[in-house]
Amino acid sequence: MSRRQWVAVVALPLLMQGSSGLQAASLSCERPDVAAFTAEVVARHALDADGLCERFGEATIRPDVLRLIAPAPASRPPDWARYRGNFVNAKRIRLGLEFWDDNRASLEAVTLKTGIPAAVIVALVGVETTYGSNSGRHKAFDTLATLAFEYPPRADFFRKELESLLVLAHQQNIPVADIRSSYAGALGMPQFMPSSWRQYAVDGDGDSHIDLWRNPADVVASVANFLVRHGWQPDQPTALKASVEGTPEVGGGIKPDTPLGELRQQGVRTLGKAADSESGVLLRYGNGDAAEYWVGLQNFYVITRYNRSSFYAMSVVQLAEALETAVRPTVAQQP
Repeated sequence: MSRRQWVAVVALPLLMQGSSGLQAASLSCERPDVAAFTAEVVARHALDADGLCERFGEATIRPDVLRLIAPAPASRPPDWARYRGNFVNAKRIRLGLEFWDDNRASLEAVTLKTGIPAAVIVALVGVETTYGSNSGRHKAFDTLATLAFEYPPRADFFRKELESLLVLAHQQNIPVADIRSSYAGALGMPQFMPSSWRQYAVDGDGDSHIDLWRNPADVVASVANFLVRHGWQPDQPTALKASVEGTPEVGGGIKPDTPLGELRQQGVRTLGKAADSESGVLLRYGNGDAAEYWVGLQNFYVITRYNRSSFYAMSVVQLAEALETAVRPTVAQQP
C-alpha cells in the first residue's frame, strides 16, 4: 500500500483524535492526527500526499513557539505610555516618512480609490513590521504545524491557517519550507495570516503576482483592501479624545455599540464633532495612576480587526497622526 493510499484509509476513523503532545517523536504522517489532516487537505485541494507527508516528516516541533504563543500570566494592566513608546517613536516616524516618500504614487492611488488615508496604511505597516525590517524569522510550516498539533487551545484555528499556507505556497509556486513567518504564522510586511493573504491580498501594480514580502505596491493595496472589506468609512474619524465627569462605565470591549448621546449623558465629553446617534466605545488608557480617555468609532473598530487590542489600534491611530503631521510641511512645499 502506498503512503497516499494509507493516508486515505486511516483518515476517516481518526478525525476525532486529539493531539498526541510533545512526547511524539515527530509530526510525521505516522501520527493519526497528522494523517487525518493530510488526507483532508489532499482531498480538498488535490495536493501531493507523498510530498506533504515528506514535509511533515522533516518538520521540527517548536517548543519556543509554544512558549511565545502561551497567554501571559495575569498581571497589572499595561502602562499605556510604555506600550505607546514601542510604536510611536522617532525611528518609526522617520522610517514611515521614507516609506511614504518611496511609495507615494501607490499610496495616493489607493487613497483615491478607497478613501483610506495614506497615513493609516503606512502606520499599520510600521506597527506590524517596521516597514518590512522585522517580518519574521521562523519557518512558517514548522511554526503552524507545531501550533496546529501541539497547542490544543487553538488547534482548529491553526490547522486552518496551516492548510491556507499549503494552498498559498502551491498557488504562488513557492517551496513551503522556504516561507518565513512570525511565531504565530503571520506573513510578509503587513503580517497577514495565510487565510487573510488568500482572502484580502491583491495585486497592487498589475504584474499579475502578489508579493507581500518585497512589493510595497501589493502591500499598500492589500492593507487597504483588508480595511475596506472590514467596513472602513471614508472621511470619518477613527477615535475622539475624551474627558469624563464622574465615573462613566468603561467596559472591556472594543466594539462601538453605545450611542454617543448615551455616553454624553454619562458624563463623557468628546473633542471633535460626532452625532449623538453615532455609536462609540469609551476606552481608558492608564499611565500609572493617571489615565486618558478616548471614544473609539467604527474606523477604530476596523483597525482592531487587524489585531483585537485597543492599545494596538490606538498605537496605529497615533502613529498615523504623527506621520500626517510630519508630512504636511513637505506636501505644502510641493508645487
